[in-house]
Amino acid sequence: MRVAITVDGRIIIEQGGSQFDASALARKIKPVWPAEPGDPFMQIWADIRALTDDEIAALPPISVDGSKLRNPIRSPNKILGAMANYTAADGAIPETSIRKYGFFVKANSAITSPTEGVVVPADMPTLHEPELSLIIGRTIRFASHDEAREAIAAVCGSLDMTGKSSHLFSHRKSLDSFAVFDSWLTPIDEFSAPEDLHDLGIKLWINEDLRQDGSTNRLIWKPIDLVVEASRYFTLYPGDIIMCGTPSGVGPVEPGDQIRVEIERTAGFSVPVR
Repeated sequence: MRVAITVDGRIIIEQGGSQFDASALARKIKPVWPAEPGDPFMQIWADIRALTDDEIAALPPISVDGSKLRNPIRSPNKILGAMANYTAADGAIPETSIRKYGFFVKANSAITSPTEGVVVPADMPTLHEPELSLIIGRTIRFASHDEAREAIAAVCGSLDMTGKSSHLFSHRKSLDSFAVFDSWLTPIDEFSAPEDLHDLGIKLWINEDLRQDGSTNRLIWKPIDLVVEASRYFTLYPGDIIMCGTPSGVGPVEPGDQIRVEIERTAGFSVPVR
């Protein structure tokens, strides 16, 4: 099972190679003012996950072109990135690792979809960084390992684009289109356990040239550890996103390039560079 939305707000569930329209659930989303922390889509996440196979099969069938799909998380309270969270080829911990520098914050305005593409500034060389991203499903603070484990609602593939310049890190990470999230969310219970996230292959191609080929088994802090650590410093709300880090092989992209990302059991998408 995977979940996406369309550009006009329809909720799409994909199961068994077929797509179904679950838009009726959107009526349960209640906007309030002042706005409560958390992405509004997560108000109906439990309802989506409660659907049985028969109930999904009874939904109206639909077929949506991939260019019309978007990730359901549109307004997270925050996007956290894990700084240098992969070991080197020899197993060494980078000097700039998350253990020393922690998390960085990426602006919500950087969010884009794969088909919308990445826009590279003329005055800022830009690097590709494919990453597994975690979607938080409940409000937590100072979470234990078990609480963090239970707080991961879903995962998706992503690209943490990074500019190279003398600008502040938050500036170089937050340009428009620099947070690419795959259109599909994969619920965590599609895995046998959250620990399955600790050994997923990640690959990235530029114009069919393989540039990055790694696995989450080389993460310094595993996904559950990241949630524990993040909750020490930030209240995590439903819909918050934690980007887990990128394997070795980071390199530049240029306008006209085509990026392709595959994350085992999670994502496969292409992104044009403009």
